[in-house]
Amino acid sequence: LFGMFFANIGKRFDYNNYGSLAGLGLLVSAIASLLQYPMIVMASRGDDKIVNAASAIAMANTGLPYCWWLWYREHYQNNETIKE
Repeated sequence: LFGMFFANIGKRFDYNNYGSLAGLGLLVSAIASLLQYPMIVMASRGDDKIVNAASAIAMANTGLPYCWWLWYREHYQNNETIKE
């Protein structure tokens, strides 16, 4: 998992700001894992629908923009290499 994370950071964003981006990714991951504990408590008390909705919203807000950006970047790069 960590190997894929660090390789993806270098491949997607180049190595100019590799340390900063890897550190930011690890920080976001640490904050997300700290939020798991209150969510587990909420789910065990019967608020599982709220936890699921919050998780879905968080994934949509963070995952979808990255997927769109990645698609655009790869599509743009493929078109540039075809033209050359």
